[in-house]
Amino acid sequence: MECSCAIYSVLLLAFCSIMVTSYPTGAPSCDAMTPHHKNFTGQNSPSPYTVTVSNSELNAGETLTLTIAAPSSMTFKGFIVRATPVGQPDNVVGSFSVQGQQFHTLDCGQQANGALTHSNPDLKTSISATWMAPADLNGKILFTASVVEEFSTFWVGIQSKSVNVFGGKGPSSSAAPSV
Repeated sequence: MECSCAIYSVLLLAFCSIMVTSYPTGAPSCDAMTPHHKNFTGQNSPSPYTVTVSNSELNAGETLTLTIAAPSSMTFKGFIVRATPVGQPDNVVGSFSVQGQQFHTLDCGQQANGALTHSNPDLKTSISATWMAPADLNGKILFTASVVEEFSTFWVGIQSKSVNVFGGKGPSSSAAPSV
């Protein structure tokens, strides 16, 4: 009887640990920017994490460096980030390229490599990646991220400052009146 209780306890513990692991190898898709952590919602407080970009302006087809960073003495386990034109939060643009195995890209609808997510639950103080503006983009974009500190503690909708992309032949997301 004691043996079967011990086995039952070990199995229950293993099952529970699988349930709280969530997505240790990254978000499964870029459709929802909110982690699906059962019974938990994003924090209401301002995010301690930042999403910054190396350039506030660039030409269509050029790259910039995106960084997600924790304040000193803090870390995070997971994230997902993507770029969209200002005012068009469902229209993912551009593509990320990665080197190394700390994170990987996700396809977003028709946009290959349109989002970036973690590849492991290791503690991180910051991540940096390269993003390329599409050749046909003309207008302002924002990077929006969700960052997971712990399974029950995460922030959704952390935004960078806007980036102006010039020179593309596509429609501008901040169209100026015709002259």
